[in-house]
Amino acid sequence: MIEDDKVPICKAAEQFGVSYGYLYRTLSGEVNVDSRNGSRPIFSDEDEAATARWLKEMSAREMESKPG
Repeated sequence: MIEDDKVPICKAAEQFGVSYGYLYRTLSGEVNVDSRNGSRPIFSDEDEAATARWLKEMSAREMESKPG
């Protein structure tokens, strides 16, 4: 978006709620986009996807059981 549409970095940072510095470092290649800070995730990707499916299913069931 930024590079294709020639949107200024400061405007894009404001629009997406990230700092100018972070966005600049990301676009310049200084920071790996896929890198993560902090501890490792507790759930595997599979576990997280299964939990999300379960939550959606339970939410849909709740909506079905409520009267009009």
